[in-house]
Amino acid sequence: KMKSLDELKEFYQTELVKDLQRLDQKRRQVMTNTLLAIGFIVVAALAISIITISKGAPVVILFFVLIGAGVTAAIAFSFISRGYKTEFKQQIISKIIHFLEPGLDYQPGGCIATDTFTTSKLFQHHIDRYKGEDRVDGMVGKTQIAFSEIHAEYVTTSGSGKHRHTEWHTIFKGLFFIADFNKYFQGQTVVLPDVAEKAFGGFG
Repeated sequence: KMKSLDELKEFYQTELVKDLQRLDQKRRQVMTNTLLAIGFIVVAALAISIITISKGAPVVILFFVLIGAGVTAAIAFSFISRGYKTEFKQQIISKIIHFLEPGLDYQPGGCIATDTFTTSKLFQHHIDRYKGEDRVDGMVGKTQIAFSEIHAEYVTTSGSGKHRHTEWHTIFKGLFFIADFNKYFQGQTVVLPDVAEKAFGGFG
């Protein structure tokens, strides 16, 4: 049954507001800690650069040190914000999903298995890198469903030695959805985009 607007408002006020306010305070603290960490890293990098240059090192060393500081700052931000992101999913997203459909189970770190993805036969290319998150499983009415975010890729290389180039290509990136309608068929039906018609018109 679709939730009414009044039910959504009541759910927001009674179940989400306090958690959202608490998480917003944590978000602000995360941003403060991140800015402090980045500031410390940049100041330290500049100090190291000045000392190194004053001892005869080329000025270009400053460029490399600042790049290193930028990478370190990005890692620091990812580390500091990781806990906030996980808690937001567990506290907010999970509650929303259970409110909309109590029969669903939410796994923030889960995803549709690689074998299940390839068994669909929707994508024929081999997979070199596969990851996903935010898996949802359960019953909607009498229908068993499962879905998650998926990013599947394959890699190509060209050249050799110092001229070797590696490039990643996306096979699929988005929400992959499975539904079991409890119907039995003698064969398999796969629905794909009509690439030939798009390329060659009516002849295709």
